[in-house]
Amino acid sequence: MHRLMSVGSVIEVDHSSEQTSARVTSDISLHLGIVEALRMLEPLGFGIRDGSVRVEVDNLEYGAAVALSGSVKVRYRVGKLTPKKAGAFVAVWRRAQDGSTEPFPAEDDIDLLVVIAREGPGFGMFVFPKAALVEHGIVSAAGRGGKRGFRLYPSWSVTTSPQAQRTQRWQSGYFLDLSRPDAIDALRARRLCNVVQPASSSCAGVVESVGVRDRWKHEEWSSPTAS
Repeated sequence: MHRLMSVGSVIEVDHSSEQTSARVTSDISLHLGIVEALRMLEPLGFGIRDGSVRVEVDNLEYGAAVALSGSVKVRYRVGKLTPKKAGAFVAVWRRAQDGSTEPFPAEDDIDLLVVIAREGPGFGMFVFPKAALVEHGIVSAAGRGGKRGFRLYPSWSVTTSPQAQRTQRWQSGYFLDLSRPDAIDALRARRLCNVVQPASSSCAGVVESVGVRDRWKHEEWSSPTAS
């Protein structure tokens, strides 16, 4: 048995037991929400290249990691629920040379930002290509603009303010509902991930997960501090 750091906890992994929660090669652990989404999409040919996972320590509480899917580099995050606002919040920043925080730049080598969302029985993922991140001011361009975090509104979020409704409308074009594993829209999944080539090794070769779907089915990821 050895210990793997996961977001908010340490997962004990016993390879002789059928209760393994999650394991990634090279002893790097992914948030279980990311694991679950990848397992659902595996039949469509999407996965993570073996040995390519890199944890981003600065945003670790948001399941921060980067990995290759085929030749495409994907940044992963897990949104956090907040008690007084609809939707979820996610942090997307890096540490600048002077120690301050700054938005990720459009000039980096990331092709997609994938953010996992869960609330009650609702489960899904946003797949934002770089062009959308630039258009909506999430990343900086030529050193200007960008955000260190932003709010996400999955299809089940009830929005009331005009600003939240506008945000939900544009984000809806990049959302894939995974609430029902037997009813995933394969055409939409392929359209959203069309820049992601099938990985050289499938999820099964990278992630082992027994009972993850049941364990997380009714849990909510919440944060009392995220704004």
